[in-house]
Amino acid sequence: MTPLELPRISSASLKDWSVCKRRFALRYRVNRYWPGPQAKDLDPEASERIRTGQVFHRLVQQHALGLDVAPVLEAEAATLSRLAGLWGMFVRSDHAVPPARSWTEAPLHFQFRGVPFMVRYDRLVQDGTAWRILDWKTGKETRAVLQASWQTRLYRFALVEAGHVYNGGEPIPPEAVRMVYWDVNKAQEVAFDYDAASHEADRRAFEQVADAVLAPFDEAAPDDPRFARPTLKSECERCSFDSYCNPTRRPAAAPGAALTLPTFRLEDRP
Repeated sequence: MTPLELPRISSASLKDWSVCKRRFALRYRVNRYWPGPQAKDLDPEASERIRTGQVFHRLVQQHALGLDVAPVLEAEAATLSRLAGLWGMFVRSDHAVPPARSWTEAPLHFQFRGVPFMVRYDRLVQDGTAWRILDWKTGKETRAVLQASWQTRLYRFALVEAGHVYNGGEPIPPEAVRMVYWDVNKAQEVAFDYDAASHEADRRAFEQVADAVLAPFDEAAPDDPRFARPTLKSECERCSFDSYCNPTRRPAAAPGAALTLPTFRLEDRP
């Protein structure tokens, strides 16, 4: 696998990694279709929750650019029951007006041990020598869950490793970084500072991830310990990739089947 074919590691892919390393490999190493064949659709409540978060983030970005968000808000609020309330909470908060030295929906890409990593900060704020990573949370994650999450680890680690692109070429030390989740439901912050010891621990963790990404993966060997499956059967039963691991339970396309992507054509406008 050449560097151009390696998957970009993100907080979303790391979440797959923590649940099931084989699922991570199927999705990001060999590009198996997701959701898997015959996978159950999300329940309506979960689908609305995901959609609400996506639209909210889009509204914040448009608002930061000075665009009128009213048409989008009106169109989406008709089917997303929580959206108007969440947006009202945001516009009344201190975050409604971006600070002078800030970037909304700020991307950051870097190579680590030959593997590409990427993050996209909801908002990145520089205040003198201090740096805040802001992330809007429309869900109900607890402090303990957020502290242990791959997102917290990757976002802070990335800013130290590659944040110089936002800092005039100067490196950003771990002690200058703070990760702040803003709970949109309650207008409350959950913050996590950073330090050199935490950065070194994260480095060791991401070295293991990078080594696994570079390791050979055989899709036909479901018991490879390097790409272990969950020990809980229930995890597999609700996994959208289960048909690739247990075809007798949910028949799937044969391993190695080509992935067919939809095609699109732009119509000429009058």
